[in-house]
Amino acid sequence: MSNLISVIVPMFNVEDYLEKCLESLVNQTIGLENLEIILIDDYSTDRTLEIAEKYVNNYPCIRLFKQAINQGSGIARNVGLREASAPFISFVDADDFISLNTYEYAIEIFQSTNVDILIYEYEYFSGTNKMYKRNPSEKLFTVDKEIRDIQDYPEIIFATSVCNKVFSKNVLEGLIFTNSQIEDALFSTLTTIKAKKVYVTNQFKYFYRKREEKHKPSKTDSYFLNKESYLDHLVLNEEINELAIEYPAYKSMIDWFNVRSLEPFLRSILTKSFFSHSEKKQYFNRAKRILSSSESQCIQKLEKRISQNTIEHLKNHNYYGFACLTLIHMICNSLVIKLKTKSKIILKITSVLICVVLAQVLKINKKYRDVWLITERGDEARDNGYSFFKYLRNSYPNINAYYLISTNNKEEYSKVNIHGNVIRYRSMMHKMLFVNAIFLVTAHRGSIEPWNYASYKKYLSFFSPNQKYIFLQHGITKDDVSNVLGRNNTLFDLFITGAKPEYDYISKIFGYTNNEVVYTGFARFDDLYDEKIEKKKQILLMPTWRKELAWSQVENKYENFMHSDYYRRFQSFLENDRLANILESQDYSLVFYLHYEMQMFSECFQSENPKIIIAKKENYDIQSLLRESAILITDYSSVYFDFAYMRKPVIYYQFDREQFRQKHYKKGYFSYEEHGFGPVLNQEKDVYDSLDYILSSNAQIDNVYQTRVNQFFAFNDRNNCERIYRSIINLK
Repeated sequence: MSNLISVIVPMFNVEDYLEKCLESLVNQTIGLENLEIILIDDYSTDRTLEIAEKYVNNYPCIRLFKQAINQGSGIARNVGLREASAPFISFVDADDFISLNTYEYAIEIFQSTNVDILIYEYEYFSGTNKMYKRNPSEKLFTVDKEIRDIQDYPEIIFATSVCNKVFSKNVLEGLIFTNSQIEDALFSTLTTIKAKKVYVTNQFKYFYRKREEKHKPSKTDSYFLNKESYLDHLVLNEEINELAIEYPAYKSMIDWFNVRSLEPFLRSILTKSFFSHSEKKQYFNRAKRILSSSESQCIQKLEKRISQNTIEHLKNHNYYGFACLTLIHMICNSLVIKLKTKSKIILKITSVLICVVLAQVLKINKKYRDVWLITERGDEARDNGYSFFKYLRNSYPNINAYYLISTNNKEEYSKVNIHGNVIRYRSMMHKMLFVNAIFLVTAHRGSIEPWNYASYKKYLSFFSPNQKYIFLQHGITKDDVSNVLGRNNTLFDLFITGAKPEYDYISKIFGYTNNEVVYTGFARFDDLYDEKIEKKKQILLMPTWRKELAWSQVENKYENFMHSDYYRRFQSFLENDRLANILESQDYSLVFYLHYEMQMFSECFQSENPKIIIAKKENYDIQSLLRESAILITDYSSVYFDFAYMRKPVIYYQFDREQFRQKHYKKGYFSYEEHGFGPVLNQEKDVYDSLDYILSSNAQIDNVYQTRVNQFFAFNDRNNCERIYRSIINLK
């Protein structure tokens, strides 16, 4: 036998520790003929390379790779993964070492159990023999065990290091390390979730060095000393939180991980002077979004961990609206005040209870009874929520319908205020009307709830026993998002759909009963045929977002964006002479409107052509643009459904289709080739050809696509809001 295990060792300035590490590898009892040791020097500036080369000369099983620049251990490990030839993979950091029997026992376990991952016990050590506390994963190692369902051992989610593991190469397929200071955690979590079987043992150990020399702290020990680490930490939690969407069975484990790991992060950030006020605000808001979806038992675990000193500190400081509401009790979305009585009983007085009580008083006035509470994102009025609210105010003025919107968006607020019954988003009145609402109507889940809705329903639903939650949606559901919007992950009482195939798909695979999903058409469809809107000789270019760009937390975010394929493709499109010729010869203009999540990058795009407008959401209304434009060019944005509903031509420009699928959505029922409403293209020149063809037919939709549209939308009228209204009334 040869090369049973490939051992990958990234190195950077570890001259004081490398020999101990390598000695533990070359003296493995399995024998060197079964090992492939891959060293990757990450451009060390001390004697690391010299020491490594000495071992390479003495041991043929050791291979050495040199990085031309320092890129971090994640990139170095990726080099090792590419070069590894053995069926099993192990990672060892160059300042640590392992038991001499590690790989002999590891191979025996793999051969006898056929597991995907072996996790072995770890122990911290230092030069002073100081004791260090381990994380909850230490409970795994009390006895050896084979784990077939990781939910039986939720503490495994905290085993985030890749170093105390041996992997079957198959489970690593398609995975790479990111270039961040916490590259271990996401990689390790993904492999653990993907694994069919995991074996845990305490028969050998990984010895993790805690560096106590101030001038040579380890990567982990120096973790919270710089701004980049905080960015990495937050992105990690966001990425792991997204795993709950793809793997909903593990949501409680992921929630526990996020709650526990965000506690020191949030406490630490308060004291760091290198963060500006606005940066702290941004970080707290992002952490709040992560924690707001956590299950209540996870939050209770966090509450037990916060010291009284922390509570007092946070009570005296309102950190960007966060206070200690997330750190202590996200269930109530407010500060928990603890009062110790003589009998040592802890009482909790929360603002949610105050709102509940005041809401009952508010009911004395009949206009605050049987409320229909409606919103979108909380800062907008340009989607299904606003269209439906407007319809109710005009057609059913006796209904107590109220619209939630932030006063920060003065233009949108004023637009809604014309119809009356506008409520400031996140205000006390918002919370009281939430309690009094019989119908919660929203286009975006998570926007209308001032508190964790699942916990509210569980503990306080007797205050509003007949309350129903109506989901209007933001766009037609075409992808498989059942792990997000399926019955097991929502509390919707009514799911509104905008098209017949969408209705059939959701009814079939999302887990709702027949009366919980209805096909009515979208509320905003009623506004698409607005005779007051002047039709223009205008092309609308409206691509959707890219998560990896919109949520990027690199310091030079905008420079990074301008190196992306997304930017280069669309900037090239805007600059092309052929587009300029088309616009000039046909007397057309083009409006380039970026997705809500990408609007921050609008200023990166440039055009000197007066016929090209780079639109910002503050100045342009999406629905108006859709109505007045003659042709739509998009990639994957669901606005093409609205455009097709008006029987106008669509062009799909999809230059990154495979990458987009991998990073964004799981394919559903909709095929662009079979069901799409226009040509599907991946080359810029083909888009111009298609534009020429459409314009030659006076911008009319082709018969093939017209037929598809008619089959997709069974309704083609202005009665969508009325159908929604009737469906809601039937819930009573």
